[in-house]
Amino acid sequence: MIVPLCILAAVCYYLPVAVNTHVGVNRVERCDRLKRLSDILASSEEPHSGACLAAELGVSRQAVVQDIAILREQGFPVMATSRGYVLRLRSHRFRKTVAVHHEPEDIADELGAIVDNGGRVVDVIVDHPVYGELRGNIDVSTREEAARFVNLLLSTGQNPLLNLSGGFHLHTLEARDEATMDSIENALREKGFLPAFDNIALGSGKGDTDNVEA
Repeated sequence: MIVPLCILAAVCYYLPVAVNTHVGVNRVERCDRLKRLSDILASSEEPHSGACLAAELGVSRQAVVQDIAILREQGFPVMATSRGYVLRLRSHRFRKTVAVHHEPEDIADELGAIVDNGGRVVDVIVDHPVYGELRGNIDVSTREEAARFVNLLLSTGQNPLLNLSGGFHLHTLEARDEATMDSIENALREKGFLPAFDNIALGSGKGDTDNVEA
């Protein structure tokens, strides 16, 4: 994964404005650390936990959080997931937003149906009556990742976002091609997770252009 040099230059150029420098940490040191952090994130498509990044850079978790904020401010597409930070550049995979409905106890079954048919669950989106659209990153593409996500929900006692919308929610899904996406939707339909109302598809394509089914 290649990070544009113009973004790295922007990070270093605007550093004095983007962050309040602490005692003993000068502009050159912070710029070097940001370069190392961006290199680590770009070296793998797998997420890096905050603890691992802190150990690798020899700083605190809070320092990593601040550095991630600077990278985001300067244009790095850093996404925080339940497994850590990951750099997400523009995807060329087929992408579609699909409306689903199920109970919290069906989350594992739903995720399994998607990843078993070659899909990646990018996020979950619900419509909140006060805050509007709420989005949570999921980023799972294997049974192991799906199980880890569900176990994290259970072990932390956190309520899934679908509880805020009566079980109705959206997922942004990615697949190799449209045929693979069709297989994913058929699997969800067979399990009864697709809402029983007329489907409306808006647009089609790859990368930043999403299909929307509701």
